[in-house]
Amino acid sequence: MACPVEFSRGLREMAEVVDRLPAHKDLSPNSLSVNVFVNTLDELKGLARRVGGRLEKKSSPGFLYLRKRFTGGICLDLVICQEKVCSPTITRKVLPAVPAQPEREVEEITWECPESLFDQCPEVAPSARG
Repeated sequence: MACPVEFSRGLREMAEVVDRLPAHKDLSPNSLSVNVFVNTLDELKGLARRVGGRLEKKSSPGFLYLRKRFTGGICLDLVICQEKVCSPTITRKVLPAVPAQPEREVEEITWECPESLFDQCPEVAPSARG
């Protein structure tokens, strides 16, 4: 894995190449996300302070993240596994029989996350909280 300096140098090199390309129907950069995975909430908070500016709180299955948006659809995501900061609640649910499938029991997992999970992260967009 490249160190941060090499990675950012590579991004600048790619930007220089993209700037030289003529408009082309097959060149359609929609977005680019760079993920930085962290292990603790303290690590997330520290990186959020270093990134600075406005961050949005986001989630996807199994992950919570803070997103910094840049021009051109480029994002930097500070990502933490949901299980590191939230508690799972497992419930069992019986699904009724349907044609070709007997009645069966399945587990449903819901996550309980502290309301103030990102309150101490700087400049988290209020509209993105929740």
